Amino acid sequence: MTEWTVMKRTLAVAIAAAASLSLAACGGGSAAPTSSSAAPTSSAAPTSSAAPTSGAASMPLNFQLSWFPGGDNLAFWAGLDQGFFLEEGIDLTIDSATDPTISQKLIATGEKPIGIAYAGDIVISNASGAPITAIWALTDESPFGLISLKDAGITKAEDLKGKTVGVTSLPTDQAFFDTMLKSVGLTRDDVTVVDPGLAGVQQLLAGTLDATSAIINYEPAVLKSEGIDSYDFLYYSQYGAPNATFYAITVNPEWLADNGDVATKFLRAYQKSITWTNANVDEAVRLFIERFPDQDAELTKNIYLGEAAIMGTGSNDLGQWQGLADYLQADGTIDASVDAKTFVTNDYLP
Repeated sequence: MTEWTVMKRTLAVAIAAAASLSLAACGGGSAAPTSSSAAPTSSAAPTSSAAPTSGAASMPLNFQLSWFPGGDNLAFWAGLDQGFFLEEGIDLTIDSATDPTISQKLIATGEKPIGIAYAGDIVISNASGAPITAIWALTDESPFGLISLKDAGITKAEDLKGKTVGVTSLPTDQAFFDTMLKSVGLTRDDVTVVDPGLAGVQQLLAGTLDATSAIINYEPAVLKSEGIDSYDFLYYSQYGAPNATFYAITVNPEWLADNGDVATKFLRAYQKSITWTNANVDEAVRLFIERFPDQDAELTKNIYLGEAAIMGTGSNDLGQWQGLADYLQADGTIDASVDAKTFVTNDYLP
């Protein structure tokens, strides 16, 4: 698969999702879901589609991704295909996003009851008076850092001097990058910083970036799809940034107060989905490609395998969350720190 193919497929999905959001806005409603609990778009039915275990009707539930469909959220789609959410009495639909910060905003306003949000954005949202609650940590540690090709010669943070580096607009990315530079006596005056948008890896391959921000389960998989197995990765946490979960399943607290049992059922279904996907990766990818034929099967599989390697048990580490909140306050990203116990809980784990 060529560099241009990867870029086209990435941008095609993003543009399609953006168009869906735009059309919905013009019509005065919310964006149409990317997919639903219906069968995949091809004529092939899911391997199984279990009905709810009780005679009661399933509860509709709309889940918001923080990005577009891909290997990093493969288990959610597998759970739909295998009927695990229906078994718990949940009629699930899944919406994608092209703006990684939109999910916590929709959850905070109550437009979406549940979804994935980045840990830093969860802290920032709560600090700004828009409460949301993390109920499942998707990673135990931070997979966030900078990736570069071997010929760039960036094996330590000091090597960034004089380089062109892609840093996304995520507040934590900006803050963590500055902390990395400061830890080795550098400032932004020593580097050229650009926003890589959707295509940091593609810009690495094109030679317009020397390094770009990345997560260890995603960008290396994209490089592997290009036949590149050797690269350098610098974790932000190795240079003073907090070592906390990167993203979490997050809910609106008012919704949670009335639907705690549904939250637990959702997490139990997701737990089943992970177990099944880990044992049946190729089948999960096949069904995913039926839903999204423009996606690449090999890339989807490699991204999921990277995701599976950093998955935890779902349990939130309150100490890590508090450390992240305190860091963002000290950094000036938020005005005052917030108590992690007010927006992080393990009470709904199955």
